[in-house]
Amino acid sequence: LLERFAGEPEKLYQRLPIKTASPLVAPIIELFFDAARKLPIFYTYDGWRTAERTCWVAKDLRPVADKVDLRLMAQPLQTAAWELINKFGVKEYTLSDHLRRLTSDLRAGQSLSDGPPYLRTSEQLEQLYHVFENEFARREDAKIVETPVFLDHRGLLWRATQCLQTSDATLVESLAESGLHFWVGDPRRFRYTAALIPTFALPALWKAIREQISKEKPLRDAPPWIDTPAKLYRLYRTILRTREPINAADMVGTAIRLDRYGQLCFPET
Repeated sequence: LLERFAGEPEKLYQRLPIKTASPLVAPIIELFFDAARKLPIFYTYDGWRTAERTCWVAKDLRPVADKVDLRLMAQPLQTAAWELINKFGVKEYTLSDHLRRLTSDLRAGQSLSDGPPYLRTSEQLEQLYHVFENEFARREDAKIVETPVFLDHRGLLWRATQCLQTSDATLVESLAESGLHFWVGDPRRFRYTAALIPTFALPALWKAIREQISKEKPLRDAPPWIDTPAKLYRLYRTILRTREPINAADMVGTAIRLDRYGQLCFPET
């Protein structure tokens, strides 16, 4: 049968005795399947494979997983072989498997356009976010958070814990070069995905500044986004616009105060 239908796998599955057999022929059918279990009887994206080297994928995950893993079968073939898949205990390709693949293929700070073929456009990324909105994804939230698939305002991918979200477009524009990563997804369409990302708060800005300015220094030597009085004063206005409380304890070691000599100083000095 494998030789006869080598180029027509769907017809092979249509001819296999996978339906319930009568008691008389049942032992013969079982012997048939015992032999088939060891043969490459599943036609995957990588060609014919045995059951242990094949995977099936659920309908809700297929839009992002299809053709990503060579162990998978095309949807029509998976449907045709479904009884055989169940009988042989073929392994499922899960969201956990897909997140593991994403973690292997992506790195934090990578441009979306430089991603693997299955994830390098905003449309493909939105398909992934749609998958994250499914109820079955909730048990994988801890892994999703650590997977660099959250797109920022500069077109770069980060982990959820490295991103921030805000509905204030002016804030994003003002802090575009600050080193903060503002997620550009739609929180109304991707409610559960958005819930994984911290909301902007001033301590995140203080931390970004400390990472770029570790000691007191002349303003002219500061990062380009705040290396002139005009740029620094714009930052001050942006901070005030947030109307968030400014806690002195949060700002220790944050060189943001400009003294009369043009030196950026720590607030506590």
